[in-house]
Amino acid sequence: MKKNQSQTLKMFLSTQKYLSKTDQQILDSLIGFRDYLDEFNETNVILESHFLTQSPIFGILEKKKNARIELLKVGIDINNNLYNYLLSSKSGLLHNTYLFNEDKCTHLSDNDCLYFFTETFKKAFDLSDELAKHGINKTSLVQFAQAIAKFKHLAEAENNKKAASEIVDLFMANTRILAKMDVLVLTLKKTHTDFVNGYFKNRHIDKAPKLPLGIRFTVVDSSGAPIAEATIENKILEINRKTTGKGNLIIQKIDDGEHQFTFSKKEYQTKTITVSTKTGTRSDIEVILEFESN
Repeated sequence: MKKNQSQTLKMFLSTQKYLSKTDQQILDSLIGFRDYLDEFNETNVILESHFLTQSPIFGILEKKKNARIELLKVGIDINNNLYNYLLSSKSGLLHNTYLFNEDKCTHLSDNDCLYFFTETFKKAFDLSDELAKHGINKTSLVQFAQAIAKFKHLAEAENNKKAASEIVDLFMANTRILAKMDVLVLTLKKTHTDFVNGYFKNRHIDKAPKLPLGIRFTVVDSSGAPIAEATIENKILEINRKTTGKGNLIIQKIDDGEHQFTFSKKEYQTKTITVSTKTGTRSDIEVILEFESN
């Protein structure tokens, strides 16, 4: 999903309310346009519900990995004590109870891991009185249950994140609908030129106001050739970055005021300049670095 797709869809929806009665009549006269618009709006209702119910998940894989390690640490010990008890008591519950070790559990899928350890917990809980003398007490069972719940929650959270692909599909569906709308509107180019121009002006994101960038540096040598991997530094702002292959570096979200930046690279003379920044503007700065004299 591209950011400009999201902005384009929101822009188109927001401009609908500002259509004049005449503009709306023109659109409604296009056979099929109203059906496309209804489908477009219905898709956006679903999109909005996704945005309201899902929040970004940061570091979910790392959290799940740690939760799994925690579950194995508690679960393997309880499982094997349970197995030995069932074996010694010749209990029928021994069926589907296995001796686990960390290596064996490494090859289990998340679902299998949850299944086996949940089954272990159920058996151990039912036999909690008998297992008190076999290294399984109430406290350890509580810890086991908490570890299972934590791992299950994070595994489900990861699955919810994967559902983001459904959101991409919705955006792509709306993009296709917009394309069909555009084809219909273009049929009015000869008879309603101003209307068609206004439609596309409001429809396309490249015509919308964009948030300004703070500073865009371009570092070149005396011949105008871009200098890649030049270091740009500002210790106060804790900036220490390098230019791209085209000699560029963009700095966003920078406070208003004057800021000193130092530019350096091996075989070039170091240079320091002061740049004034102001919210709502972007400073495009070209910096020329001279070769060091021998």
